[in-house]
Amino acid sequence: MKQKDWLAELNSRPRTPEWIANVKAGLIRSGRTQQQERKCENCGKTVIRQKYTLTLNRRCFCSYRCRGLFYPKPRGEKHPCWTGGNITWFRREVRQRDNNTCQRCGLQSNESGFMDVDHIMPWRKFPHLKYVLSNGQTLCPNCHRRKQMEDRKRLK
Repeated sequence: MKQKDWLAELNSRPRTPEWIANVKAGLIRSGRTQQQERKCENCGKTVIRQKYTLTLNRRCFCSYRCRGLFYPKPRGEKHPCWTGGNITWFRREVRQRDNNTCQRCGLQSNESGFMDVDHIMPWRKFPHLKYVLSNGQTLCPNCHRRKQMEDRKRLK
């Protein structure tokens, strides 16, 4: 049966409550694609999805949040870009040693993320000193910016 004939027949039918219930249950094909009830893979809620999407994807979720909880993003050592976490350790140790105080102007901060940790000898020129604690110092953002400009002029 051609598409136009099928739609004409569908529209000519009486819309009884039983017929509507059968359409909702997926027993009769409506003008749209068939729908199917599935359970969310993460939380178990009942979800109605178009049948063609269920054949493409194996898993069904009620929301993007549930999908994200089901497939957690790799963090830390499981992340493909993981380099060992040495820089985090270095920053934490230098800030703790300097008591979150700028070594140039003496500004002290209660927030550990506010202060910058700087390499006294730039690690791009001296890679062997990258994680040596005696090569680190805590600086406020303004002093850090000034020191970077001085380093660029001095090490050209």
